[in-house]
Amino acid sequence: MSHSEPHEGVLPELPPAIQYLKSLHARMLAPPLQAYLQSLKAEKILSEECLIEGICAFTQIANLSPAEREGVYGSQFFGLHYNSDLKALWNAYSPHKTNLQQVSWLCPPSWECHIED
Repeated sequence: MSHSEPHEGVLPELPPAIQYLKSLHARMLAPPLQAYLQSLKAEKILSEECLIEGICAFTQIANLSPAEREGVYGSQFFGLHYNSDLKALWNAYSPHKTNLQQVSWLCPPSWECHIED
C-alpha cells in the first residue's frame, strides 16, 4: 500500500463544507421551524389534494431565499436545498469550495441517500 492510499477502515477527512453542513444536523430547530412542523402534525385524510398540498409546501421551503432561511431556520445553510443551490450558496461565502458531488451525499443522519443509474 502506498502512503497516498487510505488505510483500510479509516475514513478520509470530510471537506470543510460537508463538515460544517453536517454539524447543522446537531443544532436545535429554530422556533419558527418548530412551529411550522407542529402545524403539520394534525391528522389529514390521505388524498390527492393533501399530496399536492404537501408537495407545494416542500417546494416552497426548498425555494426560500438565504435571508428567508435565516429567519426560518436560523442559518442560510440549514434546511431543504436543491443541491446546486446549496453548492452555489456555500461557494459564494466560503474560501473552501465544494462541488456538486460532495453536496449530493448530504442528508440528515436518519435518512439514507442512494444514487442509482
